[in-house]
Amino acid sequence: PFFDPRDATELVLPFVFAEKPSLASLEAASILASHWGSLAKYRGARFPVQLNELPSGNAVVFATEDQEIGGINTGRITGPTVTLMDNPSSQHGRLLLLLGRNAAELATAARALALGEVLLTGRSSKVSEPQITPRLPYDAPNWVPTNRRVSLGEVIDPAQLEGHGISP
Repeated sequence: PFFDPRDATELVLPFVFAEKPSLASLEAASILASHWGSLAKYRGARFPVQLNELPSGNAVVFATEDQEIGGINTGRITGPTVTLMDNPSSQHGRLLLLLGRNAAELATAARALALGEVLLTGRSSKVSEPQITPRLPYDAPNWVPTNRRVSLGEVIDPAQLEGHGISP
């Protein structure tokens, strides 16, 4: 949610906290900032932070149990949860709420969202800790592997190598 790969402009996605975030809450925010930043690539990404105030447009809200942010009361939370809802302060905005009983559960929800393990079939989805396999040395996903031959089609989309138009 909140990222369109066809949009060539900088990604600006506000992060909203009910109060000054703890280190564990910042970990959750950094997981999602890293995820969306890697999707944005050359476009760049900014994640302005707001405390207890909803911006107009889209935003990601980090909240623990019984916190109220901009008129939204999280109520009782039973575990790491991801919720998508309309932004009450913006007619065209949506809010992605990452909820947990504590900040550690916020990080669990953020990891699940970043790894694509959140299935929103309704308004809300309770998530569990994703299974993360350890990375191997030199296997960063945005880097060219050094232990084998690499075809040009693996580095860029093969459709970009095709030409259309008038023959010379």
